[in-house]
Amino acid sequence: EVNTFGGQLKNDRSPLERLLNPELPFSAHPHLDEETGALYNFGVAFGRKNRLLLWRVAKEGVLDWRSEVELEELTFVHDFLLTPACLVFFLPRVSFDVPKALLGLKTPVASLQVDEERPMQVLLVPRPGGPEAGAEPRFLEADRGGFVFHHALATEGEGGLQTVSMWMSSFPELGGDLAEAFTEA
Repeated sequence: EVNTFGGQLKNDRSPLERLLNPELPFSAHPHLDEETGALYNFGVAFGRKNRLLLWRVAKEGVLDWRSEVELEELTFVHDFLLTPACLVFFLPRVSFDVPKALLGLKTPVASLQVDEERPMQVLLVPRPGGPEAGAEPRFLEADRGGFVFHHALATEGEGGLQTVSMWMSSFPELGGDLAEAFTEA
């Protein structure tokens, strides 16, 4: 059974967007705020305007915050970081082979191509109730292109934001040794 948090994950966009995605995306990689017990998550919604959807589920299990950031271009986000001040997203520059994906010749993930030459964007979204609450999201530019699969740590201090992340020059091919490594675990 799909949990739509009382209908809050129902897609409220155009009829075509609702047909393609009746429910809004809710990532498999949420992050827990240990202090409050709130669970933060995201989803990327593609459409006429690509959007990064942001969610917070209170410790009682109620979705109590929903926000979105319009994205300038298509991206593929797999994970994010949660700091006391903000949600941090690395936004790789990507393209999809949409015709092959729609025809079933490739899965959407298999049709993904990462632009290794253009630096990724980094999006900082202030947390509700955090020290920067109410401020506008900020887009920064990373020092390189590629793809970030998972993150381990984010710290904020005098030197700015520091992250420990799994960066790859390109999106990993699914199959072969990589698939075996995941299935043997």
